[in-house]
Formats: sequence, C-alpha cells, structure tokens
Amino acid sequence: MRLAADIYQITSQLPATERLGISTSLQTAAVQLPTVLAVGTKSGRSGFRQACISGRQSAAELETLLILVQQIYPTVPVDDLLNESSEIQSVLFNMAKRLAPKPPKTV
Repeated sequence: MRLAADIYQITSQLPATERLGISTSLQTAAVQLPTVLAVGTKSGRSGFRQACISGRQSAAELETLLILVQQIYPTVPVDDLLNESSEIQSVLFNMAKRLAPKPPKTV
C-alpha cells in the first residue's frame, strides 16, 4: 500500500503530457499489486499462491515502468521505489514457492 502511495507521489512529478501514458500505467500497476494480494487472502491457499504470482508480475511491470521513467526523466527520484519493487518481487516469489502444493508422501 505504501508503494502505491509513493507511486502516486512520483507520478505527480511527471509532466502533464504523461497523464495518459506512463503515469496511468504506473498507477494501475501500483494499485493492482495490493489489490490482487487482498483478494488472494480470501481465496484459500492456492488462491493466495496465485495472487502472489500475479502480484509479482505487477511488481515486475512496475519496475519496468520505473526504469523507463528513470531513463526519460532522470531528475525524478525512483531509486528507492525500484529497490522496493525488487524486494517485493523477491518476497512474493518466496511466498509462492512456500505455498506450492507438496508432492504426496510415498510409503
């Protein structure tokens, strides 16, 4: 949730010409990340695992867009957001891995 709020702060620093471009894409990915996870918490173990996978994809999309912002608008500070996005991807990968179905035990 904090990352989404931070993304909104960053997009306010982008030029008005980006309102229907990078800004909207960043905001959509940033909001999608916690939303997908919230829905997943109500969907049982396998649903939450899928939410972690989808959330990781949203975080990767967000990371890609932040890199683009960094290249096009070098004065907009995105380094901390990039680090946070990368960290979230790692956490979600590990959570999805831990929630993977266990193979049946053999006798």
